[in-house]
Amino acid sequence: MNNFFNEKNFNNFMAAAVGLILIIPVGVANVFLGYMHGESPCTLCGHERFIMVLIGALGIFMLRYGPKIKYIAGVFIISFFGLYAAMRHTANHSWRDIGMGFGDSFFGVHTYTWALFIFWVVILAMAFLMLFIKKDNALGKDILEKATVIKPLNLYTKSIIAVSFVILVSNALQMIISNGPPPFHGTGDPARFTLEPKRMVQKWDMHHAYENFFGGTMSILGKNSVKVPHVAGANELDTNFDTLFENAPIANPQPMLALKSKKELPFKATGIFGEGNAAGIAYDELSGEFGIATTSAGLYFLDASLEQVTDSVIVDKPNGSDIKYTVDATFLGKGNLIATAYNKIIYGAKKVGADEMDDFVQWSAFRENSGDIMPSFGGDKPYMTSMRARNAFVLSMAKDPSSSYLYMLSIPNKYAPNIILIKYDMKDKMLSEESILTPSDEIVIKDERKLSEYYITSAEIKDGKLLALSKSFNTLLVIDLASKMVESAYPLPDVGDAHGLAVKDNSLFILSRDVGKDVVFEVESPL
Repeated sequence: MNNFFNEKNFNNFMAAAVGLILIIPVGVANVFLGYMHGESPCTLCGHERFIMVLIGALGIFMLRYGPKIKYIAGVFIISFFGLYAAMRHTANHSWRDIGMGFGDSFFGVHTYTWALFIFWVVILAMAFLMLFIKKDNALGKDILEKATVIKPLNLYTKSIIAVSFVILVSNALQMIISNGPPPFHGTGDPARFTLEPKRMVQKWDMHHAYENFFGGTMSILGKNSVKVPHVAGANELDTNFDTLFENAPIANPQPMLALKSKKELPFKATGIFGEGNAAGIAYDELSGEFGIATTSAGLYFLDASLEQVTDSVIVDKPNGSDIKYTVDATFLGKGNLIATAYNKIIYGAKKVGADEMDDFVQWSAFRENSGDIMPSFGGDKPYMTSMRARNAFVLSMAKDPSSSYLYMLSIPNKYAPNIILIKYDMKDKMLSEESILTPSDEIVIKDERKLSEYYITSAEIKDGKLLALSKSFNTLLVIDLASKMVESAYPLPDVGDAHGLAVKDNSLFILSRDVGKDVVFEVESPL
């Protein structure tokens, strides 16, 4: 192998590699897609092509001056940025439905995905070449040699360089025509390639050049840079929530709901490592039990009087899907208590008979358990993905007892400014429907106010209506699930930092954080 991998063969291999990266991906995109099909390169395409050109140029330097350390290191460093650019580009479209993408595709794969593959291959090929460069052969001496020696180029290598140069110039010309010379920087969705001056300048703009650098919104995470919402006792924001219902955007609220009672939870509602506090409350009509979920993945079953814990589990929070802060709970069926984290990942625990027990599955899912209890989803923590609300967190979850549907309400932010009502079918735990929450004709919204000012921290379903608890303006919203509209709004009495809601008979049970303690307020139900 050492005899085979001599300087001559290395040069032939490197010349072929230069041709492969410059003539094929850049050349095909430039000539075939650009000139023949009229497909113009977007800004990210330009970044990827430029990085490929730099890698090809370093390959030419190695042919001319030998495989110096600075050239080899340069290939790895530039490929690192190439991987980032290609991943950034691919991520824009990889989440879409099968067959969807941007621009044309080759062998079923779009060009930006091929860029990701190309940079991976470059890194692998360079690492593989390094394995066969020994210090006692000519290539090894070139690496260690301080003096620069100009190597002769054979006809094959000269031909590769000449063709690559033509492609490089042609590509630069195409980029300027499609995206404009400085200070223009290109577009994310360019118009088709043309040499007609009147048309080529119509889509030149400087928007993409400056939006991240001078727009005041630069972020590595982009639209994923959304703050974690207020989680009572766990992630309490400095935001001063307006709890006065008189200041709410709805101008015609119903009469205030009456307070019936208040009681402190009879146990310390913690989760893994003894951390956390109560996060969500639910009531199971089939078993006559309450359920409590804690911010740190604890699940507790209580009797109907909220006096006695009958069963409990501590979920193995560190392993599996990320459930940093749990925010709400509901019953999926009799004895099946499930909870959601603020990022729409759900988990749960269900009471089973002794014949349904699996010791290993139980051990894998729970750090602690009180008896015949199994994980709700076979030990998984399903991702409840969404579309309209994909850039928004949630603090609420409610299961419709009359159907297989589970509902959540999003927390608005600058990237997702509306409250989104999210509907999942629990038969396959997939998105069924998403709707922007709107007011009904009976609701009067004050001038220049919005429904999205409400901050929904919990929800529950009764008689086809979704009851949504809002921390802001201390209000209970009644939402019709058929129309997806807010029908009415009820001011609540002072219930502290309310973040959990359950319905039992003619009462609402509101879980709250009050003076550092987990308490439950019983309030009359509007339904």
